[in-house]
Amino acid sequence: VSIPLDKLHIKNKSKQRSCFRAGVFGRNGKEVFGRLDLNTLTIYRVFVRYLAAIEEYSARELRYDLDSLDALIGVTRKFERVRHPYLHIWGVPYPSSVESSQARHYFANSLTWVHTQDCWNSIVKPRRRAGFPSWSWSGWAGKVSFPLHEDSGDDKLWFHSTIGAISFECES
Repeated sequence: VSIPLDKLHIKNKSKQRSCFRAGVFGRNGKEVFGRLDLNTLTIYRVFVRYLAAIEEYSARELRYDLDSLDALIGVTRKFERVRHPYLHIWGVPYPSSVESSQARHYFANSLTWVHTQDCWNSIVKPRRRAGFPSWSWSGWAGKVSFPLHEDSGDDKLWFHSTIGAISFECES
């Protein structure tokens, strides 16, 4: 890509145009990815940032369905190396630095994603991706959102005391 440097800056050349500063993520007006030191945030705020990255990423149209999760791995690595690290199962995040009961609450809240397209409209309904679990956002083509991410200002999860146990089983 060849772009003259003076075209990247505002007229007086004091800073870059905002459309170039956002990078790959951060164009949704909610978050500016990479601008904030995740190490300064609470475990909940890191979680909200992670969900915002998934929302932004899921809006992208991918050429190959198998890239659904692989293309986001670079972003997930950033969340693995912070003061409150997060891991993921099929793209569904959970904190790795807390006791298992608290991690279950975050994981359960990660499952509250919803499609932004109408599931009942046959023209625009979300499309299932083969090879990914249906309970993960990565198993569907199309933008998703997390109701929790509607940042209300308080650090509260939707599911807090209602989660008894979560377990995973592998079919043989």
